[in-house]
Amino acid sequence: MIRKNFLKIFFHFSFRLLKSRDGVAIMEYGLLVALISLIMIVALKTIGISLSEFLNYIAETMSNTPAS
Repeated sequence: MIRKNFLKIFFHFSFRLLKSRDGVAIMEYGLLVALISLIMIVALKTIGISLSEFLNYIAETMSNTPAS
């Protein structure tokens, strides 16, 4: 029962959001962020670097940089 109500409210809100111009812009930004994230994940997997190794490298580089 709760799940049906949640889905009904979710779809109603989604359709209202898509009908408005602001909603379309928000959806476009969301899709753009998802696409960029997917490209980054695929690129890191292809290169063979795990995400945690990549982030650790950045953290170590930033912590070893002398302050100006």
